[in-house]
Amino acid sequence: DLFSRLAALGQEERLRTAYFEGLETPLETSERAEAVARRAAEDVSKDGTPPPPGTAILLVTHSKVLEALLAVVFGKFYEGVETTPCAFFQWRYSLDGKHELGELQNIEFHDCLVEQ
Repeated sequence: DLFSRLAALGQEERLRTAYFEGLETPLETSERAEAVARRAAEDVSKDGTPPPPGTAILLVTHSKVLEALLAVVFGKFYEGVETTPCAFFQWRYSLDGKHELGELQNIEFHDCLVEQ
């Protein structure tokens, strides 16, 4: 079936493969969300300097976007990211690309396919 075929792909190939023709790939989804995060970080930064400590930006999105970001930005196995309702994670975004993963809520990581 579709999900077994996708789960059999290597991580890089899976991130470049959409569920169905015409849909975004997980990589494209992550890149779009990363661009929004970068714009938000730049908006609160002054002249390219990091925002003051404690500055927070809230981005609200769907679980598939969270899963794509966790796979692309933080190297988690895409098909093994398990989210449940109200899942969130803290992304310590850095304009220099040195991102850090902070607090997690209702998210688990597995090295195998998680059916959701």
